[in-house]
Order: sequence, then structure tokens, then C-alpha cells
Amino acid sequence: MKDNLEYLKINKLLVA
Repeated sequence: MKDNLEYLKINKLLVA
């Protein structure tokens, strides 16, 4: 689950 959160964070940064 922790990895999922980190992945989401990176995804958001990439999308931004």
C-alpha cells in the first residue's frame, strides 16, 4: 500500500 501512495505521488507530479 505504501508503494501505491508513492506511485500516486509520482504520477501526480508527472501529470502536473
